[in-house]
Amino acid sequence: MTDTQQSNFKRKFNKLRKRPRQFFADSSGVKAAKTGVNESSRLFLSFHYSIWLFLPVGLVFIYLFFIATPQYESVATVVAKQSDENGVSAAAPMALLGVDAGQNKDAYLVQHYILSSDMLNYLEQKLSLKSHYSQTQADWLSALSKNATQEEFLEYYLDKVTVEFDDVSGLLSISVKSFTPEFSQQMVIEMITKAEHFINDMGHKMAQDEVGFVEGELDRAHQKLVALTEQMTEFQNEKQVFSTEQQSAAVMTSIAELNSLLINKQTELEALLSYMNKAAPEVVTLKNQIAALKNQINEQQSKLVSPEQTALNQLNVEFRNLSMQIEFATDVYKAALLGLEQTRVEAHRKLKHLMVVAQPNLADEALYPRRVYWFVTLSILFMIIYSIVVMLIATVKEHKED
Repeated sequence: MTDTQQSNFKRKFNKLRKRPRQFFADSSGVKAAKTGVNESSRLFLSFHYSIWLFLPVGLVFIYLFFIATPQYESVATVVAKQSDENGVSAAAPMALLGVDAGQNKDAYLVQHYILSSDMLNYLEQKLSLKSHYSQTQADWLSALSKNATQEEFLEYYLDKVTVEFDDVSGLLSISVKSFTPEFSQQMVIEMITKAEHFINDMGHKMAQDEVGFVEGELDRAHQKLVALTEQMTEFQNEKQVFSTEQQSAAVMTSIAELNSLLINKQTELEALLSYMNKAAPEVVTLKNQIAALKNQINEQQSKLVSPEQTALNQLNVEFRNLSMQIEFATDVYKAALLGLEQTRVEAHRKLKHLMVVAQPNLADEALYPRRVYWFVTLSILFMIIYSIVVMLIATVKEHKED
């Protein structure tokens, strides 16, 4: 380092130690920065450049406050409920925590249905939606194109309709923006009416499916019972027996009486043989009676128990089998009949309804477009973009001069 360089270094060091502010102000970097800032400020305030800031801001001001078509909003609040509102279900503990899975599901279904193309088509048929939103009185930025496709129409519809669901309260808020307060209110009314029909039809269909299934089971049980009853009647007619149990009891009673009579005759015979000859007429007559009684007993016993299909023991098996089938079919029919009534009650309890908590309002003033909000927001955005562009131009110019 030369003496001159050492002298300059000491001078700058002493200046930094005694007057640090002046030291930094006199530095070449700060001077260059000042030059850049001064150039940027000059360009920022220059009419040649500032016109690119005031022009878009002015256009936004003219559009928002003089051209933009006023839009009126109508809002309604609804809630999806079931007929068994006071019933206790498995979801009751969750409902106490503010969460009802069934109610949330119904609300989401209504939300998606309102925002669907089905609802758009219904409103188009009912209210001529496209004609209203593409009217010539509306400005070109707010209006719907008359040649809009179905997809563009749906996108425009979704921009004008808002459906919000509150998970805690279960309330569904529906809001619509249009060019007249009456049309907005009418749109919300038609949406609620159609959505209520939709959720009711869905509930009715589910209920009808459940009831229809149980009715089918009841019809099958009834047909089975009728068939078994006819089979029992044919069995009774064919076998000439009303009840095998009653007939068996009658045969057993007859056998018991015949056995009792046989014992009496045998006792009487033994008494006669004690003092009469075996060839005596009285003894022969008594023996014939005893033989007849034995034959009668054997005949009755063959009716009760025999390998033949006409025997009561064989008939009793078939009769009891049919009786058990009829008894079982009767129980099934009773259970199906009871189940049908219970299913009808449950189906009614599960029917869904869309209750209106707050009716659609008729707007007094146009809240959209939000003129002041959008003017301030866009003006700040244009100013930021303009400042960045001016600083870039000043930086480029400075480098060119160097």
